[in-house]
This record gives sequence, structure tokens and C-alpha cells, in this order.
Amino acid sequence: MIYFICPTCDLKTRWKGLCRECTTYDDNGNIINAVRRVKEGVHVHDENCNHDHEHPPSPKIQISKDDFVNARRRKPTKKQRDKFNKILEDAQFSGTIDEAREVLINASDIDAKKPIGQQFPSQKVIDNIKNNVKVAEEE
Repeated sequence: MIYFICPTCDLKTRWKGLCRECTTYDDNGNIINAVRRVKEGVHVHDENCNHDHEHPPSPKIQISKDDFVNARRRKPTKKQRDKFNKILEDAQFSGTIDEAREVLINASDIDAKKPIGQQFPSQKVIDNIKNNVKVAEEE
């Protein structure tokens, strides 16, 4: 069964609310200082409980708009990652992330100005595909 205890006089009851003995009232019956009962077994924070009540403030992480946008940006597919890794391996790259971006931007077969999901083949590649299809149809 659940019991509620007054934190000042330790009176035990089966209902929560104000302790009538510890709560102070004025002459008209209005409450001046309310003392609420708490659930039994719950630690009461008062001036007699010998531990620090103030918690250190939690550190707020400030993120910029660019960080927010980059976190929500579409991730590269496995094929795109393999392609990027191959470019970096061919360049025998070992350096920082910013240097890796420069290597990938300078690579001739990647259009780095478009987002990852919008890298379309060049017109030359499209024409070659069309020519190969026409040759296959003629045979």
C-alpha cells in the first residue's frame, strides 16, 4: 500500500495533500505556510539533508546552421563512397578531411558543386550510352 509522510512531523497517511498539523493558517483559515506530504521512500530535500542541492549547469552545445544542415544532408550511397575512396587511394592521400575535400573537388570525374544526390552523368556519357543502344538495335 502507498503511504504519504509529512517531511517535518513524519505523520503517516494513505492520502497526499497538506499536513494539517504542520501547515500554518491565519485567523480566517487561509493557508500561510503549506507543508505537503510526500510519498514514502522518496528523499526529501530540505535544510537537514547533508548533501549539495545545486547541480552544475549542463553544458549547452552550440551548433551552427552549417552543422545543422550538414547533419541533415543526404548521405552518399555505397557506390558513391567506393568511388570517393578509389579517388583518394589513386591520389595516395593521407591528410585531413579538408584536404580530402580538395582532392575530391579537383578530381575530373566528380561535379562537386552539385549535392551528392544530384550528380548526373555528363552529356558526353549520355551520348555514348545512346550510341551503344543504337548499335545494339542495329545488330
